[in-house]
Amino acid sequence: RRLEKILEKDNLVAFRDFAHAPSKLKATLDAVREAYPTHKLVACFELHTYSSLSEKFLKEYAGSMNSADEAVVYFSHHALQLKGLPPLSKDEVYQHFGTDGMTVIDNKTELKEAVAKYINNTHQPVCLLLMSSGTFDGIDWNSVCSQEELNK
Repeated sequence: RRLEKILEKDNLVAFRDFAHAPSKLKATLDAVREAYPTHKLVACFELHTYSSLSEKFLKEYAGSMNSADEAVVYFSHHALQLKGLPPLSKDEVYQHFGTDGMTVIDNKTELKEAVAKYINNTHQPVCLLLMSSGTFDGIDWNSVCSQEELNK
């Protein structure tokens, strides 16, 4: 699935994308930035594959989220356990990506709250880009993006 539009309303457009390799991540961000130059680009990336969750591979992501206005990287400790991978810290992820101001989140509720805040606290239109080969632990993005959810 490449750039599947999942929601479009007033001042928000949201896409889901299968991007998970560093080069694909950067290319997807650049393409969306070009298509929506006046929008605030909120990019959420889930570390989900064995390789992306590997500390040895994380350095390959350096700079890949730089073109986002708000960059969020999410990973699940449960996914690490299921895959038999060693624990990963938010600081490690932040250091490897090297994107100033990037937010690293390891809790599903915090992720929903952060995205809702980024969408709601702006006066410009927003383009939300959700990139993962997984499901962000089953988050219902339509609910997160709805006005009811944002005003809670």
